Amino acid sequence: MRLSSILLSTTAMLAVASLAMPANADPTTTQRLLNADSEPENWLMYGQNYSNWRYSQLDQINKGNVANLKLLFMASIGGSSTRSGTRDGNEQSSPLAEDGIIYLTDFENKLMAFDVTSGDRAFPLWRFDPENSEDGRNSRGIALYGNNVIQSTIDARIIAVDKASGEAVWEVSGREPEGGPNATDAIATRTFRAVPQVFGTAGGRDIIIQGSTGSGVGWIAGFDASNGENIWRTYTIPQPGEPNFGTWPDDKWKWGGANPWGTQAFDYESNLIYVGTGEPSPVYDPEFRPGDNLYSVSTLAVNADTGELAWFFQETPNDQWDYDSTSTRILYEANGTKVVSNWARNGFFYTLNRATGEFMSAVAQVDNINWTAGVDEKTGKPIEYVPNGGLQTYAVAGPRRGRSEADAPLVCATWGGGTTGIWSGSYDPTTGLTYNTRTTGCTYQTMQTTTDEAFNPLQRE
Repeated sequence: MRLSSILLSTTAMLAVASLAMPANADPTTTQRLLNADSEPENWLMYGQNYSNWRYSQLDQINKGNVANLKLLFMASIGGSSTRSGTRDGNEQSSPLAEDGIIYLTDFENKLMAFDVTSGDRAFPLWRFDPENSEDGRNSRGIALYGNNVIQSTIDARIIAVDKASGEAVWEVSGREPEGGPNATDAIATRTFRAVPQVFGTAGGRDIIIQGSTGSGVGWIAGFDASNGENIWRTYTIPQPGEPNFGTWPDDKWKWGGANPWGTQAFDYESNLIYVGTGEPSPVYDPEFRPGDNLYSVSTLAVNADTGELAWFFQETPNDQWDYDSTSTRILYEANGTKVVSNWARNGFFYTLNRATGEFMSAVAQVDNINWTAGVDEKTGKPIEYVPNGGLQTYAVAGPRRGRSEADAPLVCATWGGGTTGIWSGSYDPTTGLTYNTRTTGCTYQTMQTTTDEAFNPLQRE
């Protein structure tokens, strides 16, 4: 039986067109996930496969008949917050489909399952409320593993929920232990909005990969998929004594940033996880943190078994416009070379050698980029970039202290004027083309001066 459906996720509905599948699901092993392409009737993970192709082999819907699609049924998933009563829904979750069951979560982390095997209705099977200790904002997705649905929550827990009963099997806190680079209050404000991923490593471990969001120094971590035990945690800002620690002046690394809140890709053969990191903090005050601010706005290649950093590539050193680079990394081959690509928010599409991190190309996605005159074809850095130059002055000067709002220059691209905020790209292996939506625009970027006393979220002495 084959799935021939289109899933439409809106603020308050799930719409499914023409679907028929077997009713009993096998355990979702990492071997199945590694070979997800062999199950075109299912959608077992956020990116469809470990390479994040988001490509369906199903062909019953095509250019010739797509105009004839019509709604067959729909089911409410909640919409506006029922806990606060004041917030509209902010649905960003991507549903998963396995053997006739649709799993998804709403923006408050309420997890639910629908049986759609009949093809004419979505029958609600169960609804799990993790009862977050913090108000919801958004949740971007879930993972399947074994007989469980894995979800990460707004209040930084990881929970395994039984696929059949909708009951919690185990739960752990994902927050880092005391004594790490984040102070206690930053740990308390840590949240999870990124999609958890389950990978079977070359070392034989089944791990849940989770990236941080919230205040403090960003990190990516691996948890045992069977019980949630924290196996490793890698911080995305170099710590004292580590290489590249000096790319933040004085103690400004403590202000944090570089949160990897996007969705990672995984190459089983090299055992590397490809991670995109967010902007440095404070984002609109580059004078407060002159330097490259590694590893913000970067692609990181991380060993899946140990968390060790294999290589990195930074797109926008000393980022001044919130060009965080958390968009989904996509893996494929180009002219015989295995690559990792990224639709970056700074307006360029980057391609790197995924074994070494060597820069291969950067192509402008929009025609009105003015923050830089271009990307150096050898280094992959903005043309104006000065190595070890501290505060970078690109073609358009970023936010500056003492400059009036009336004197703020127009910068393009804007926050969304690259391509991606939360939108994920896709790759068609039959054509070798990659796709994404994009927006284009410009803005007058202003700022408020940052001070240690006024800004420091960690309240360090």
